[in-house]
Amino acid sequence: MVPSPLLSRNTRPSALSKSRTSTRVAGFLPCAVFLAWMVMPLVAALPIFGSGAAATFTDAMFEAMSALTTTGASTLGDPTVIPRAVLLWRALLEWMGGFAAVVMALAILSAFGTAGRDVQRTRLPLGTSGAVALRFTHFARVLLSLYAAMTFLGFLGLWASGVPAFDALCL
Repeated sequence: MVPSPLLSRNTRPSALSKSRTSTRVAGFLPCAVFLAWMVMPLVAALPIFGSGAAATFTDAMFEAMSALTTTGASTLGDPTVIPRAVLLWRALLEWMGGFAAVVMALAILSAFGTAGRDVQRTRLPLGTSGAVALRFTHFARVLLSLYAAMTFLGFLGLWASGVPAFDALCL
């Protein structure tokens, strides 16, 4: 039980107060994800707009959201005239967005019981135990190392085939 009057009216541990806290925590998680998806593009747009690569903040916001959602759409124009720092920043945003998409797909599919069954292997329902979150965090870490290794192998393959190193990194 969290000792906070904001999360529970009753300070004694009871089944009722634990279920209220669990429900509030489970209800908070989707809100936190939504807020993260709204705030991340705003913050990610600042370097794009600050560099002058985007004419307006709206264009910079579009670039950041496009990169984080890995749609590939762009308003920046010719990549040869865009500063390399902006190209690298956009490539990093795309990389993070791709990783987030894989992690969210794993989370959604495991909640439906169709994939990622090891994440959900517990007797407790989702949202009421830290065990599921700990397993999911462990899987995300393992997935991050696999994702980084595959990215590195892709970079090496592109570079070995004659693509310049910076372009191979940004692809």
